[in-house]
Amino acid sequence: MATFAWELNSTLFHSRFTYTFNVTPGSKFIRLHFYPDSYMNLNASKSFLTVTARNYTLLRHFSAYLNAKHIKSAYFFKEFIVHVENHTLDLTFSPTTNASDGYAFLNGIEIVSMPLSLYYQGNNVSAMETMHRVNLGGQSIPPNEDSGMSLSWAMDSSYIFGEAFGVENYDFDASSHTPKKLHLCEISRNITKINQRVFNIFINNQVIKRGIDIIALTYGNDIPLYRDFTILIPNLTTKHDLWLVLHPNLQTKPQYYDAILNGAEIFKVSNIDGNLAGLNPSLENESSVDGDEPSFSSSSSKTSTEAILINIGSLLVLILAISLGVYLVAFLCRRNLEWTKKENTRSSLPYHSFSIDEIKMATDNFNEVKLIDRGAFGLVYKGYIDHGSIAITINRLIQAMPKEEWHKFDVEIRIHHHVRHQNLVQLIGYCKEEHKMILVYESMTNATLFERLHFADQRQQSTLSWNQRLEICVGAARCLH
Repeated sequence: MATFAWELNSTLFHSRFTYTFNVTPGSKFIRLHFYPDSYMNLNASKSFLTVTARNYTLLRHFSAYLNAKHIKSAYFFKEFIVHVENHTLDLTFSPTTNASDGYAFLNGIEIVSMPLSLYYQGNNVSAMETMHRVNLGGQSIPPNEDSGMSLSWAMDSSYIFGEAFGVENYDFDASSHTPKKLHLCEISRNITKINQRVFNIFINNQVIKRGIDIIALTYGNDIPLYRDFTILIPNLTTKHDLWLVLHPNLQTKPQYYDAILNGAEIFKVSNIDGNLAGLNPSLENESSVDGDEPSFSSSSSKTSTEAILINIGSLLVLILAISLGVYLVAFLCRRNLEWTKKENTRSSLPYHSFSIDEIKMATDNFNEVKLIDRGAFGLVYKGYIDHGSIAITINRLIQAMPKEEWHKFDVEIRIHHHVRHQNLVQLIGYCKEEHKMILVYESMTNATLFERLHFADQRQQSTLSWNQRLEICVGAARCLH
């Protein structure tokens, strides 16, 4: 694979400039290297850069200074994937700031060819940006140690939520469709047959793929396997957490209740206008929304004091002139604040928030036919969601809870969010509408442990063996540990 690298001490741009590279047609990695510093005594915080390639905007109002501060690293690079139709690739760099001392800089350019269809599957009309590339279960891999394309792999310790639980949390600036490439390879010498290790893949609590059996798909050990998924992100105005979860597939009764994943890559896709650029990170005491320059003016404190005095005077005049209006505004603000708190609590809770209409539809309006258990804390119903494709268990709490104690319900949801294990029934979502406290779990089709142990279900034709009971005890102990 052809590689073109150009390492610079630093190149400063005070006006628009274009580099032209002679390349072969096909998909290319473009890596732009940044080392923010006070070059020629210039203020690094005043540097904002826009980069375009073909019809794509890779960066817009980009501040290397703010990004380096955000990731707490003196040096970093941005990686993009662009498909080149002909034999030339033009990269155009422009400083984007109105300040008299504004400028832009760059420390290195790297262009690497890649195999056909490695990331593009017949779609060459979009560009992509690498958001995360993680080596799961291993150490970080620098570009000079990667085999083939000089990729940089991060270790997974900073991504795992609750180590050894198999839950990974990725914070990323998303596009509407976010591609994800998962790298799978069976490396255990104890697993050589079909149905020894079978698992499901969940992304953001949605089933992406069921019944992954690497041996069945590759017919052997140490054979790499790739699976590409695209996640739809509905809200593009903020950053998102993306959850990747692996669960053993119990339906096939594999020999090992386990899962394996070797690597994960997450990308951002350009929009219909060819734009890949995102917002600069926000830092404390530094305004950086969409490339706005951080203020270091010495007169800012004085200006703020004058503004406060003006506001206080205006407020006093307002109170004297329309005192009745103040009471009305206070009433409206208080009601709005209560609503905002309610919405913030709902939006900050993990898992899916079901509406009461969805719950009623899943249970035929809490039909007695759907009732499967009466517990000390509530009624348990069986239901279906997603047009009957997914079976769920719905726990409706019957004990009334005062409004001031609703936070206890939120705490219970958060506890489920932090404690995940293959021997725990997975919480899918919740409902807090119409003063109802409802928890939604995945459905366990093989009856309860009590029924298995005490033979309560007369349809059951065999009891658990002692080996199975021992495995249950060990599994429960591991869960509690």
